[in-house]
Amino acid sequence: MKALDRVGRFHLLLAATLAITWIGLRIVGGREQVSALSGTSPATAGAQILGLFYVLIHVATVGLAPILVIAAGLRAIVARWASPPDETAGNDPVARTPEESAP
Repeated sequence: MKALDRVGRFHLLLAATLAITWIGLRIVGGREQVSALSGTSPATAGAQILGLFYVLIHVATVGLAPILVIAAGLRAIVARWASPPDETAGNDPVARTPEESAP
């Protein structure tokens, strides 16, 4: 059984998407456009929208991405712990070879 299921992969993908989007907005200058938080008016409407998106993505990245990563890790741990052992792997101490079971 795979340790990371579909939901866990989605959590990691969403966290990575948030982080990459945050980095991209920071590169294009979104951090400098959050002037509305300090009470000053941005130069253009585009700068105001860029600043708004930067704040939203920043809050989501800082607040939500770590929770998603932790949730994916916990799901993988629980899935591995709760799954039955693989009998074909040879880790069953009760299983005997055909030679041992012959009289």
